[in-house]
Amino acid sequence: MVDYWLDSNVFIEGEKWGGPYWLYPVPRFWISLNHMSDVGLLACPSMIYAELQDSRDGQPSWARERKKAGMFMDPDVTVQQEFQNICAYMIECYADNQYRRRFLDRAEPWVIAHALGQGGMVVTHKPREPKTVSRVKIQDVCAHFGVRCIDVEQMFQYHGLSYT
Repeated sequence: MVDYWLDSNVFIEGEKWGGPYWLYPVPRFWISLNHMSDVGLLACPSMIYAELQDSRDGQPSWARERKKAGMFMDPDVTVQQEFQNICAYMIECYADNQYRRRFLDRAEPWVIAHALGQGGMVVTHKPREPKTVSRVKIQDVCAHFGVRCIDVEQMFQYHGLSYT
């Protein structure tokens, strides 16, 4: 069972120049992610792969190699049902605005759906902010569905891994 489902911003922030895990100054970050993926501790929805390929950030070439190694997973029937539940919740509880539409168009609900349908927790690099009724935050949706949401540092600390 996968323990951690990673949001695309983990890779995007990890790659940005001057970011906390940029590939060249901090190779252990990427080595640790590779190791955790290889032993089945972490994975990503296939939609994360698509976001990384469409982005100038996020190490698209690194993601292509990890795709070959099986890090990016397609949703099964259970995950698809959880995604539908998340969409229904979003339509019921959030205003029809650019934030809700953007959230539903991106990979974040799929990350949560995988955690719900296949077990595990969500890992994001997005900072926690106060809950609002207009802006959708991955942490708030996770909380509603009872999915634990942690940051990258917490994930590494749980396994005694270093990323610096």
